[in-house]
Amino acid sequence: MSLPPPLPGEFAPGERRVIDVWLAVVCMSAAIGLTIVFCVVVPRVEDSYKDFGTKLPGMTILMLRFSHLCAYRYWDKDGGEHINYIGMVLLWVVAALPAFLVPLLAPWSSANAERRYLRMSRVITTVVLALLIGWVVVSLFMPMVTLVQSVSSGGKKGG
Repeated sequence: MSLPPPLPGEFAPGERRVIDVWLAVVCMSAAIGLTIVFCVVVPRVEDSYKDFGTKLPGMTILMLRFSHLCAYRYWDKDGGEHINYIGMVLLWVVAALPAFLVPLLAPWSSANAERRYLRMSRVITTVVLALLIGWVVVSLFMPMVTLVQSVSSGGKKGG
C-alpha cells in the first residue's frame, strides 16, 4: 500500500525545499534597502561630510569606501563615463545565498512546521542583517554627532 500524494505546499518524505521563501523575502528586502542607501543616500551625505571639514570615524570611512565599490565610476580614454556595479552584485549575491543555503541544512517536515521559524540558521541570518543595517545607520550618524558636539563646544579643542 502506497502513501497518498502530498497536499499542495507539502513535500513527500525525503524531499527538500529549494528556497526558504521567508528568508528570501527578508534578505531581498534588506538588499533593496541597502542598495538605496549605498547608491542614493551615501553619495549625497558624503558631499555634506566634505563640507564639515572634520575627521570622519573609521566606520564611516569604511561605509563610504563600500559605497564607492557599489557604484564605481570610471572614464575610458575617450572621456566616456562608465559605472561598474561590482559591489552591488556582491551585495545581492550575498543577500540571496542564505535563502538557498538554509534549506540544505535540514529538510522541513510538515508535521514540524512550527519549529522552522525558530531554526538557528534563520535567527543567525536575521541577526547578521540587523547588525549590517545597524552598522550603516551608526556610520551615517556618527559624523553628525561629532559635528553637533564641535558646534556646541564652540569649536574649542580639549576638555
